[in-house]
Amino acid sequence: MSDIRIRRQHTLGKAKCDELATQLGEQLVQGLGGTITRGPDHLRYKTMGAEGTLKTSETEIEIVIKLGLMTKAFKPMIESEIENACVKYLGS
Repeated sequence: MSDIRIRRQHTLGKAKCDELATQLGEQLVQGLGGTITRGPDHLRYKTMGAEGTLKTSETEIEIVIKLGLMTKAFKPMIESEIENACVKYLGS
């Protein structure tokens, strides 16, 4: 499996960051299918061919995605989309 790791600092606070993480997770499920589970400080997404965790804190967000064999070829595109979502939700 291929990993994507993205860490971003933010000034939103934990509650707002959790809210945005939930919105992002809902968009993933609508667009790609799969399931979302929520923990106290993370969101876990799983679909056929990929799984990931989005961890939130007061000042940071960390996204880790494990790509399966079928999705490995799309790694650059997936990373780009995640970076764009970070800019959209967290600012530059």
